[in-house]
Amino acid sequence: MSDSFTLNHDLANPIELFQMGEAHFFGVSGKKDLKKAVELWRFSAEKGYPPAQLKLSVAYHKGEGVMSDLKESLNWLTKAALAGLAEAEHNLGEAFFSGSPYGEKNIPVALSWYTKAADQGFPEALYKKGLIYKDGLNVEKDLPKGLEFLKLAAGKGHVLALNQLGMAYFDGDIVEKDLAQALKYLQLAAEGGHAQSQNAVGVIYDVGMGVEQNFPLAAKYYNLAADQGQPQACFNLGLFYEKGKGVEIDFTLSAKYYKLAADNGDFSAQYNLAVAYDEGRGVKKDRAQALKYYKLSADQGSAPAFFKLGAAYYMGDGVKQKYTMAIKYWNRALELGSMQALTFLGLASMEGHGVPKNRAHAIECWRIAAEKGESGAQYYLGYAYDHGLGVEKDHVEGLKYYKLSAEQNNHVALYTLGNAYFNGRGVEKDEAQAAEYWRRASALGNDKAARKLRKLENQSSD
Repeated sequence: MSDSFTLNHDLANPIELFQMGEAHFFGVSGKKDLKKAVELWRFSAEKGYPPAQLKLSVAYHKGEGVMSDLKESLNWLTKAALAGLAEAEHNLGEAFFSGSPYGEKNIPVALSWYTKAADQGFPEALYKKGLIYKDGLNVEKDLPKGLEFLKLAAGKGHVLALNQLGMAYFDGDIVEKDLAQALKYLQLAAEGGHAQSQNAVGVIYDVGMGVEQNFPLAAKYYNLAADQGQPQACFNLGLFYEKGKGVEIDFTLSAKYYKLAADNGDFSAQYNLAVAYDEGRGVKKDRAQALKYYKLSADQGSAPAFFKLGAAYYMGDGVKQKYTMAIKYWNRALELGSMQALTFLGLASMEGHGVPKNRAHAIECWRIAAEKGESGAQYYLGYAYDHGLGVEKDHVEGLKYYKLSAEQNNHVALYTLGNAYFNGRGVEKDEAQAAEYWRRASALGNDKAARKLRKLENQSSD
């Protein structure tokens, strides 16, 4: 097939002209030549060949090989659609549905063009009709009809339709909840490369929803989605590498995936990455970076991040100490349900930092948080009873709250209980029990407990 312009275009086959244009567009025989491509497509389009008319429409729209001209673009797109080219019918439907790029939005007209394309089995048009009826987009909502078109699109492998159906069966809002059907559609979408579906399948195997829990399989799907930069999958994979779920523990990889998710706006990943920077886990310890990511997470409404920022200002850790800012952040965290923030608001009231000193209010805060199971509040309430701060001194009541806190592995409570048993404070003296509490506290990193335990063991060996 010759591509010479000495060819008599009037006699040439429009399909050959179109193919020659394609060859110039993609540079099949050498360097790309968009102008030649457009010229050949024009000869083919003028002979009524719909695929060439569609290509010419796109060229005028994008200004490729020809000056951008939306009027000409719409003209050639309409010709291709009127000739019955399903892709052109769909694209014209898209144009009327969105009002872009030609500036005329008309949903009924859009639906008529989608219908023409759908009648030819064009997957994207079937999908769009499904969405229009499912969501009632400028038409009367018709869920059965919407689902029917989504299933037709899904049957042709349309990944978005597969995802829509999978999530519909997963959520159970518009159809009866069916986890087996959900997994079926989501796996098909995942195999088609749909990142959100890959993450959703990962979640199903991670949690064991309707299937046997399988961390390695969950990790496989999270990896597939994370390779496409899907933020939730990156966060989930970061968590897997941090906890060793389905993979070997690897803090460096954990921080890497947290950062990918965090930099894509995932507030949970931003918080976990901040903790990693704080602790130097998988990344170099960096308080400034930690505070940066706590702030990003808090800006999206993360209660733990608000708490951490409050603690930073209360202690002057990485920022200038400012009690009023601490109170502000802790109140914000409390509004989001943080009992840890309520505990520290109680501490501020007990100490009179940023708020008037008020021991009764402190006790009230701690009692509320303690009843909700907050281990810090349980410890502070125990301390208040043990030392008679805002309440009548009661060592037995103090031990009760220390033990509640210790049950949650609060190392300070464990250390304090060790002291109580060693000294016989509120309980009968019991060095063996003291040693056990100190041992547990020491395992959690409490240096004071480790020193007391060593001293006790040395005395016992003498």
